[in-house]
Amino acid sequence: MKEEYEVSVKHKKEKKIEEKTPEEKKPDAESDTKSEDSASTTSTDSENSDASSTDSTDKKSEEPEISKEEETETRMEKRSRKHTYKLDIKRSGKSHKAYSESKTLMAEGRSVLKIFKEYEQNKLRTAESKNRLETLLYSIPSVTEDESIMAFGTEKEAEDLKQAAKDLDDWFFEDEAYTADWKVFDRKYKDLNGRMKSLRFRKEESEGRDELLSIFSVRANQSSKNISQMSTSRPWISQEKLDAAQKKIEEIVEFIEGKAKEQREMGLQEDPVLLSSVLKQKTDDVKNEYERLRLIRKPVEKKEKK
Repeated sequence: MKEEYEVSVKHKKEKKIEEKTPEEKKPDAESDTKSEDSASTTSTDSENSDASSTDSTDKKSEEPEISKEEETETRMEKRSRKHTYKLDIKRSGKSHKAYSESKTLMAEGRSVLKIFKEYEQNKLRTAESKNRLETLLYSIPSVTEDESIMAFGTEKEAEDLKQAAKDLDDWFFEDEAYTADWKVFDRKYKDLNGRMKSLRFRKEESEGRDELLSIFSVRANQSSKNISQMSTSRPWISQEKLDAAQKKIEEIVEFIEGKAKEQREMGLQEDPVLLSSVLKQKTDDVKNEYERLRLIRKPVEKKEKK
């Protein structure tokens, strides 16, 4: 502990050197002339030096002596000093083993770390879900203004989509949005995205349907033709298998033609009955009927023993 205090200290007075006035300072030329005159008078001065010396000693004795007290002055100075105190420290509490050696402490530490980990994961997932929902919300105006997409939706669907976007925008400024977790954001995203997804789904299905129908028709005709030629090119395949494959292909073709006719009678705003996924699957089924027969190998003839 430091303590500051003031103390008076005596110091010697500083001697002041008087500067000569310009009148006292004379040019070097005058000093040179004086030196010549002084050289001429040295002889006369030496004669009178003895007499003057005796006079000066008498004058010094007559001058008053300066005391030591008059040569010093008193000033106040700040100083500091340290105070030390002894403290008796008593150890309270129990000493434990290393943290890793205590099973109880390690279990408690793991549980605390688990809580923090779950909190951070939930926080990150909530932020991602919120950003995804906001991105979808900002994309709605571009969808509602796109005539190529809205042609596959009814007026009611368009109005419902706009109203849902407005309600969601207002909800973001409510207290519930500030405390919502990722489950709430995902639920709202699923509802809003479902309205937009139906419009995009109808558009995509309509644009790719004609191309898939032409591919299916070519594949069905080619497979049927190849199977009909197997009666001569692969005579080891029974006619029953060939007829069964042809019948299967005819059933698939009849199914696709019926769905295509039904789809042509429907409007663009209705959900399609002939999906592109179904067309791709039926195209593969027709191809597989031919490939399954093509892979049947010719049986090996047994040689007669002599």
